[in-house]
Amino acid sequence: MTCVVMKFGGTSVGCIENIKAAARKVLDLQGQGFRPVVVVSAMAGETNRLVDLSHSFHITNPKASDTILSTGEQVTTGLMTLALQELGAKSQTLQGWQVPIVTSNDFSKARIESLPVSKLNTLLQDNIIPVIPGFQGITKEGEITTFGRGGSDVTAVVVAAALGADACHLYKDVSGILSGDPNLVENPKVLDRLGIEEMFEMSSQGAKVVHPRAIEAAFVHDVNLKILPTFGGGKGTEITSVSLESQTITGIVCNGGEVRIVLQNIPVSPGATACLFDVFAKAHISLDMILQGGAVSEDNQTQNLTFTLPEEDEKEAVALTKKLQKKIGFTHMDVHPRIAKVSLVGAGLRGHASVAQMLHQTLAELGISLYGMTTTELKMSVLVSDEYAPQLVKQLHKNFNLTQQKEGQHATSSTLSA
Repeated sequence: MTCVVMKFGGTSVGCIENIKAAARKVLDLQGQGFRPVVVVSAMAGETNRLVDLSHSFHITNPKASDTILSTGEQVTTGLMTLALQELGAKSQTLQGWQVPIVTSNDFSKARIESLPVSKLNTLLQDNIIPVIPGFQGITKEGEITTFGRGGSDVTAVVVAAALGADACHLYKDVSGILSGDPNLVENPKVLDRLGIEEMFEMSSQGAKVVHPRAIEAAFVHDVNLKILPTFGGGKGTEITSVSLESQTITGIVCNGGEVRIVLQNIPVSPGATACLFDVFAKAHISLDMILQGGAVSEDNQTQNLTFTLPEEDEKEAVALTKKLQKKIGFTHMDVHPRIAKVSLVGAGLRGHASVAQMLHQTLAELGISLYGMTTTELKMSVLVSDEYAPQLVKQLHKNFNLTQQKEGQHATSSTLSA
């Protein structure tokens, strides 16, 4: 009998009826001969409520905040267990500290370091369905940690990897991975299959349907991943290890939560900015588009450095950069909020010259200026003002002919939006 990890997101367990419906899906899979392990998120809106409670105070304490936020998923584990037992199944909760899911001590951004499966295997051998909270773990010192928004996906994939599970199913309130944000474009395609590298690019560029760390873990540990709809029919999206080369553009992703920072007149030296990136790494601030060069001084002794980061990290990043001004040697720092990153994602994209041509033609037609551009084998990203991003995404989706052609498949929730 093979093991399958089933993860249900916040909307999927947003009320008692939804939890009962999810429990029936678990038993359906068990009836097919699988041993399910269930990972749950907090009920829809619960994490936001807990965040608001923690913000009622004028001090910041990440350790205390993680203790507060972890309760959302713990409640859902109990409710899911009751739902399974009501249907006649044997089920038991295992909280993060009981597994245990051991993490780093980076509160609110913790990473899983070890996950012993002896307790899980014991339950599975006795035909008991384990129900685990996503999004959280425990440090070696016994402190509760969380992984950041969307972290339940990470829990599910790592549990699947540790167990050597046959598959990991992520149940969402969408019909699958879409080619674009249905709030911006009409009838985006539901992608039946998607290469894992393309999925990682989509997630890392702003698609919120699956946490990028979950995709990373699935890639590293070769986890068979499927994105499935909790409600209604549909086969969802299978994440494969091989991209389909014939499909130039898979999807268009828009991330509006970006801040662009420009450091001017940095001395031209390989080590001039090394200390900056070191400090950011230690603060767990992830930089995205990094552009070095441009506006080089006449004597070729200085140049500019441009990078983008999530808007929630702006305050900390600016403060850290200011402290390093003398060491780095820049003369001015310009901070540009309300920046959007629009990314075209697809296998072998860089080898198609027509993609760049169409992108720039669309920008010209709409009269939109770009602040930066990067290209890899799988994505082509541009920075624009966020007020123009929806228009650009809509037109690009039309120009690349990504509209859903099959009848009866219409998205009702945002997938590739940020």
